Amino acid sequence: MNKVYGFVAMTVMALIALCVMPAPTASASSIRFGKDREAVYKESAFFKAGTGIVEGRFEGPKVPGFLEYYGYNAFEDGNKQACLLKEDGSFRLEIPLEYPVFTYFVDENNRSFYFYLEPGKTVQMTVGPDGKAQYAEGTPCANLCRWMNTSSRTLDTQYRYWEIPRSELATISFPDYAARVKEHQAGVMKQVDSIIVAERFSAKEAHLLRHQTLLRTSLNLFAFSHLPDMPGTTEEMKAQRQKDLSDPAQYELLRQLDPKDLTWFSLPTEMYFMSNRYSFSPLMRDRLYVLHPAAEILAADKAIFGKKAPSVFMQAVLQGAYLLESEFLKKQDRTDERLAVMDSPWLKARYARTVERLRQGKPAVYALPDGPGTDILNRLLEPYRGKWVYLDFWSTGCGPCRVGIERSKELRARVREMEDLVIVFIAGRRDTPEKTYKSYVEKNMPDEISLYLPQKEFVMLSVLFQFNGIPHNELVTPDGKIATGRIPRLEDKTFLELIDRIREGIK
Repeated sequence: MNKVYGFVAMTVMALIALCVMPAPTASASSIRFGKDREAVYKESAFFKAGTGIVEGRFEGPKVPGFLEYYGYNAFEDGNKQACLLKEDGSFRLEIPLEYPVFTYFVDENNRSFYFYLEPGKTVQMTVGPDGKAQYAEGTPCANLCRWMNTSSRTLDTQYRYWEIPRSELATISFPDYAARVKEHQAGVMKQVDSIIVAERFSAKEAHLLRHQTLLRTSLNLFAFSHLPDMPGTTEEMKAQRQKDLSDPAQYELLRQLDPKDLTWFSLPTEMYFMSNRYSFSPLMRDRLYVLHPAAEILAADKAIFGKKAPSVFMQAVLQGAYLLESEFLKKQDRTDERLAVMDSPWLKARYARTVERLRQGKPAVYALPDGPGTDILNRLLEPYRGKWVYLDFWSTGCGPCRVGIERSKELRARVREMEDLVIVFIAGRRDTPEKTYKSYVEKNMPDEISLYLPQKEFVMLSVLFQFNGIPHNELVTPDGKIATGRIPRLEDKTFLELIDRIREGIK
């Protein structure tokens, strides 16, 4: 799995605690800092739409073939991008932004390159033959970016729960686990303070690094609900764990995250995972997806953060793309109720715009845009032109991918007998070692159409279909268009029924 998929599976990453600095001139981020107190933002200054540009050049004999920008944000509707480098090693990424971001892109060799970018601004960098990035003079947070590129791995933000002895893991309670995560977090934050002094980071850089580290370490809390049952875990223990996981008082660690601070949005990758883990936690999952009243969701949020006002995390989660699309598919429009529990003018306006797009609906199919991703897809699917093609993007390191494949043996056999529908599996070389790929395919899917692509081609397809996580599925019509709506997974018991329903809706 690549850096992001591994990051997802291991439940890592996120943002940082509070620092401060006197505001320079009023810029797109127009932040006022005060020493040893939290940053104060004005929404009208922080949230500004515009295109940010990252451009530069890679020097040396081994220039990467492509760059990949994951495009994460708190709302699950980011804009993933990739660019092919020119012969001289130059590149240019144009990124639609709604606020300043501190994030990164990766190259073909999976090396990270950080940047701080504001809407309407340009960051210029040069990457030398040694792989080190140099930023143009005056680039915001350049010192922090250089450190993140080369030394950030020395900061271990993940609590290694898998190193807990199995006998101890079988009986550990959620409060005990949370206490360990808190102790780990305290140690990492002390390390951060030392790094800030040693590297002479500016107050703004320190502010970002503390926020990033604080959020990344806080995310460890959510890993507990995914711990496997061990021999020795009694039914009584399991019941108590579920009770604790649904108790807001047990999430005290999250109270260190200022629920009104807009800095969190400037850390898009971490904020994406925070929104994901928060919304699917035992505490919030049923309240959100079993459609409890918004007032009940707000009450749980207030109990978690100990505040009287809704957190920006909850307000971001309420307008997550997956949640809203699933509600509209069920014809459940809860706009007025949701807006009533939000207090951020900008987030309320964004929610209203998203809902309006959903109300307008989507066409049943869409044509792919011209570009390298479409060219790659057309070449790969040429042998199946005139048929419906179900695409399954997967890797051997992806647990849910393997589950879908291994549970669908009978279904796949039925599809192979069909004349108008084929399943095409697509894996990329960076995420699936060749030896592992061949062994898995031979054992589990020897009769399937399975494509093993150079990573550049896999990335271009992921940009074309705007996905980072796998498994990911698409349905291609006989004339090469792409079906919209909910595409079923292979393990869905009503897979063929759902596919037929989509096809009937398009005819």
